[in-house]
Amino acid sequence: MSTSTSDHLTRVRAGYFGQLTKIYGQLEEQMLSRENSETIKELYGTLKELFVTFKQSYMDCLDNCQSADKIESYEQSVCACKENFKEFQERYIKWTTDVI
Repeated sequence: MSTSTSDHLTRVRAGYFGQLTKIYGQLEEQMLSRENSETIKELYGTLKELFVTFKQSYMDCLDNCQSADKIESYEQSVCACKENFKEFQERYIKWTTDVI
């Protein structure tokens, strides 16, 4: 694989990671008020879809990576992202349960 393809896939993955970070921030802010439940549901749906896309971009990077160091870095990064997503899902479920 060419370096330009690898660099492109890395940038795409980083872009999705940045979007995830932005959505997490918006959700955290909106979850401060119980009046924002509809907005939060929409943002959470967006977050779930974006996380699936992010995981696919991770797989694309991994499939096209030749460097053991980069593979290890990608694996650590995606593990941390999965853990963050799982923790946020738990907070979201608790928040929605508390709203009802």
